[in-house]
Amino acid sequence: MEADYGPKPPANHNELEKQEILKILKDAESARFKFSEQIKKDAIQPSFASPSAVPVWLTIIKVNAKNSYGGYTGFKYYICAWRDGQIFALNGPLDSDTYFGFWHYLK
Repeated sequence: MEADYGPKPPANHNELEKQEILKILKDAESARFKFSEQIKKDAIQPSFASPSAVPVWLTIIKVNAKNSYGGYTGFKYYICAWRDGQIFALNGPLDSDTYFGFWHYLK
């Protein structure tokens, strides 16, 4: 059976992703963003330690921002999981685009 991924992220998904990421940065005003054009299908757990997975669309964003010491960290990866036209979860900052970090669930 084909998984139901729902609609792809909306046309303004880059702006929505930026707004969510800015909320968690130490120095949001210093942030520099690089958005990937790639949008891919995958599945993630709907909540922490859930035994089942939910189909989602994933987008990858690279962000370079200042840390607590005032220095730039270098570009770090953030991954947004989209479901039903909204950001379902956010993962990052990560050192690569493989998402072995922990998901932060927004809904």
